[in-house]
Amino acid sequence: MWVYKSSPAVISGERDDGALPFHFEPPAAGGHLRIVQSPAKPVDYDPAKDPNAVAIHAPRRRADGVMVRGGQNAFSAPIHKSETLDYGIVLEGERVLVLDSGEVVMRPGDVVVQLGNWHGWTNPRSGSLMAFVMMGGKFEA
Repeated sequence: MWVYKSSPAVISGERDDGALPFHFEPPAAGGHLRIVQSPAKPVDYDPAKDPNAVAIHAPRRRADGVMVRGGQNAFSAPIHKSETLDYGIVLEGERVLVLDSGEVVMRPGDVVVQLGNWHGWTNPRSGSLMAFVMMGGKFEA
């Protein structure tokens, strides 16, 4: 929806910073607002026929810099982490946050703050609509 390249963000001018090319992570010194619509697990879901399914694997860095551990399928995002501070807000439906410590069912109005931790998202029971504010962060050395 919107991207700012640095903070404090420039708030004057005529440019449309919502029309920039997609990138999963926000600018390192800035941030972005993203709306994510996710489908529910199909009623007749067969993991053997899911071309998007990726088994859990050792951590590795994607070309876009995001660390992933697999786990994605037709209704789940991969387990991942990025150098960001994220606010995730459920707007509609139900979404399950998958953490190393367990799962958290999130419903409309629920908010999660993530600090570069390993996590994933899944929709085993219903679709969902979420807003994410992601801001550039830095892992401690």
